[in-house]
Amino acid sequence: MPALDSAQRARLLADTLRILQERGVDDAALDRLADSAGLALEELRRRFTHWAGVEPERFVAFLAPDHIARQLAIPAPDAPDPPVVETLSPADAKALGERLVIRWGWHDSPFGRALLATSERGLCWLGFATAEDGRDGLAELAAFWPDAQRVADDGATRPLADRVFGLTPLPEEGALRPPPRPSPAARERETGSLVTRENRSLSRASGGGLGRGKNAVQSANEPIRLLLKGTDFQIAVWRALMRIPIGAVASYESLAQAVGNPAALRAVGAAGGRNPLCLLVPCHRAIQKSGIIHRYRYGVPCKRALLAWEQGKRERAAAMTEPPPPA
Repeated sequence: MPALDSAQRARLLADTLRILQERGVDDAALDRLADSAGLALEELRRRFTHWAGVEPERFVAFLAPDHIARQLAIPAPDAPDPPVVETLSPADAKALGERLVIRWGWHDSPFGRALLATSERGLCWLGFATAEDGRDGLAELAAFWPDAQRVADDGATRPLADRVFGLTPLPEEGALRPPPRPSPAARERETGSLVTRENRSLSRASGGGLGRGKNAVQSANEPIRLLLKGTDFQIAVWRALMRIPIGAVASYESLAQAVGNPAALRAVGAAGGRNPLCLLVPCHRAIQKSGIIHRYRYGVPCKRALLAWEQGKRERAAAMTEPPPPA
């Protein structure tokens, strides 16, 4: 069995997803894809199931519009805020200027090329190569963080990309591949992280506080820290989106009610579409109350694939927590 690195796994999963979305479970097409990767068809299916949480047939069922519509839920108003989110107002971000150093990198993902950017305060950008309106990912990043110092550094963002997109190897595959040697820059960052880890705590500014966080390197054993910049209304919408359970969707009406402005449907939709961390601030979980998915910043097919992936993860998690059958 060939051992694949995370970029190869991502491209293989992206090609598999494309076949499932365009043709359904077409074993002939999947077999050709497997052969091109040096795999047997069953091995390709096993790799996909390891990532998606369900077999390809079940995943295809999750893509169906009527299935997505049945997952409508209401954002949990009493759910606690994620403990690793820091917020900045636009004025605070401008005041920071180039003192905020953002490291960015492009990475392959199952949903297409993804741009991630991180800072010492947390992950501050996650988007795909080209928005539906044609905007380039780097141009979006520069427009959103115009005053920060932006540095190309895919070594800083690769571990985050692997975690966000679930690009873990199969257990036996990991045993075949020696751990990669970190670059000098990565070793320097990690050294700094170990020094500061003992004496720094994450600032959780609810109104745009400027407390300093940890080094840009984030440990694989801790939740991914997020840095959000927005107006009070945008932050409220993004927090409401993060309270939609994984594997569920919510209507724009319920989101507007959750932020205390039931009439602001268009404003809620616009705020969701402007969030800087797609997937992690799950604007893809917002749909019309009729169940129709009519638009998404990176295209409706991407939105359907994200929702199906989360359905698979929810189903696998539920199966793992079910009590064993009586003997």
